[in-house]
Amino acid sequence: MSDNKETPRNAGAQQSARNAGVRQTHRHVDIEERAAFDNIGLSKRNADYMFRFNRELQKQRLSPDHKAGVIKRMVTELTAGQKEGKTAKAMYGDVDEHIKRVVEGPKVEQKLIGGIGYWPNVLYNALTFFMIFNLMFGLMYTFSPNLMKTSKPVGVTAIAVSAIVAGFLLPMMPKLLDTHIKHRFNLFFRTIAVVLGFGVWMGLFYVSENLTVFNPVLPAMWSIVLGVLSIGGMFLVRRFFKIEGGFFGQS
Repeated sequence: MSDNKETPRNAGAQQSARNAGVRQTHRHVDIEERAAFDNIGLSKRNADYMFRFNRELQKQRLSPDHKAGVIKRMVTELTAGQKEGKTAKAMYGDVDEHIKRVVEGPKVEQKLIGGIGYWPNVLYNALTFFMIFNLMFGLMYTFSPNLMKTSKPVGVTAIAVSAIVAGFLLPMMPKLLDTHIKHRFNLFFRTIAVVLGFGVWMGLFYVSENLTVFNPVLPAMWSIVLGVLSIGGMFLVRRFFKIEGGFFGQS
């Protein structure tokens, strides 16, 4: 009976010993990692920052070479910065902030309108929408010709205006909401700009749709022909220019 009582006690003691050993191992590893930064000429505060930063960096899904390069670059910068009285926090901000910058990459400056590849993307997006609307209405009126009489058909001018406005807006929208790009205004105002952009788009479509004299409704077959020609134009643009995203994926 006494042996049965002693067995759980012995097992508990062994588990406690193992846990203590694990904790001691972790403390030993922490001391070694901290000493690695203490012995390379960094101040105590900067060494502590690098120790905490390195622990968080090792949790990220980055290649070992990338991580080693980040640490080496920071140590070099801190060693030089210390001579001018700079601290790691002043240079990089909080550890979590700098980890985010390292993982996501630095923010870059991009023009909202213009820049490399902007106009080919405008043309590609305009052709995409022109293709979609023409094929959609062309096929719809081909298989349901009565819709030309019972509904208000959309004229080619309204389709063209909508496509052109979409061509200008679509390359801009992702840039306005991209967190990797430096922005002059915060997310709230940029979101309002996106909503206003869609409002202008819909408004111009409505106005052009009601221009009955300058907004002829094409026969269904002609709409299909324009849609097919638009597809050909899209492939030509993709062949000679780099398209970001788009209907057929990124080129």
